[in-house]
Amino acid sequence: MPMDDTELKSVVRYEIQRAESYIQDDVAPARQKAMKAYRSDKYGDEVEGRSQIVTSDVRDTVEAMLPDLLRPFFSSDEIGRYSPQKPEDDQFCDQATDYINHVFINENRGEQQIYIAYKDALKEKTGILKASWEEKDKTEEADFDGVSEDDLVDLAGGNDVEVLEYNQDENGLYSFKIKRTWKDGKLATDVLPPEEFIVSPECRNDIDKANCCGQKRTSTYSDLVAEGYPKDKLDEIPSGDNSTDDTDDVRHN
Repeated sequence: MPMDDTELKSVVRYEIQRAESYIQDDVAPARQKAMKAYRSDKYGDEVEGRSQIVTSDVRDTVEAMLPDLLRPFFSSDEIGRYSPQKPEDDQFCDQATDYINHVFINENRGEQQIYIAYKDALKEKTGILKASWEEKDKTEEADFDGVSEDDLVDLAGGNDVEVLEYNQDENGLYSFKIKRTWKDGKLATDVLPPEEFIVSPECRNDIDKANCCGQKRTSTYSDLVAEGYPKDKLDEIPSGDNSTDDTDDVRHN
């Protein structure tokens, strides 16, 4: 029997709580320890009159490993390539490869994001790159002169068009100004701060096997409204606290 909405919400809430608890209780302490070692922080058990030196072995190792890890990505102009399945796919795959590399490398600063994600993984056990489809409203205004009524209807009749002003001359022709609004979408990638990523404890090497994984972040009401969330739904949600794991206190890129 399919679950109803109440049962589904209960299961989702339980899995999120499991993921949060796993990160908070098991992963966060290890991250804190690793970050303190990376920064060469003192251990807190120093004895007066004895050496206070803390070596930078962890930081030196991380910095030494990064070039070899990043070289496969940065040794050519292509981060990835589409492979044709049939001979007639060659031209399309070449164009798709050029486009997606341009979007990732140039529009999303992909090389910098890969560097940050790998460094996060070495320092804090987790490096996450997030890809999403981002849509924004775009507008364009245009002026027209000497237009017939039929052409006016064609140019200004769409649901995405707003007539800002218009006039009709003695010959029955129209001059008018319109504003067109449309959704413009693009691939958007970003590096998640490790402390914002939650995942089920059963996930080890294959994230597809996790019952739950996601991003937990603190957002303001105005940010959520700007992202398109309905205000009436947001008003039903109680304000959350600002708690997160203590890695924020020692995180240092």
